[in-house]
Amino acid sequence: DAEMATFEITVTNLSANQPLSPVAALLHDASYQAWSLGGSASSGLELLAEGGDNSTFISDDAAMLMASVSGAAPVGPGASDTLMVTSDLTSVMQVTIASMLVNTNDAFTGTTGLDVSNLAVGDSMKQYLPTYDAGTEANDEMAGSIPGPADGGVGFNAMRDDVDFV
Repeated sequence: DAEMATFEITVTNLSANQPLSPVAALLHDASYQAWSLGGSASSGLELLAEGGDNSTFISDDAAMLMASVSGAAPVGPGASDTLMVTSDLTSVMQVTIASMLVNTNDAFTGTTGLDVSNLAVGDSMKQYLPTYDAGTEANDEMAGSIPGPADGGVGFNAMRDDVDFV
């Protein structure tokens, strides 16, 4: 029987007025990177960053992923969501977390490639997640380009222009 590892991931929204889309958490090996600065966003990251849909993101490169999980609902300001992700224990385990900043056209927060392989049972770590521009839409701030409660616009739209880098 393979030895299993379960990670409890809690994301707390520290913003004053910015809801987060349901959180995506991925457990993977060191060969997977969900994004890189200056690189193009994957189709899964584009769907997440423009419309909050993480379903493609959590299955983008299924061959490299050990496990993935999605939060059930958006995370409002001051609220938290806790996810559990379980997989076979390997020598190198990394976590990627991502969520859309809902009142933006293509911004997201997250971390990719966070090494958790040296955590012992009961250990914890804390990370403050930066905000990124997915580069999948021009930042025109025009009415109707931002989904969610701030503007009520359309989420993902393949026809909109982009700048092609995170």
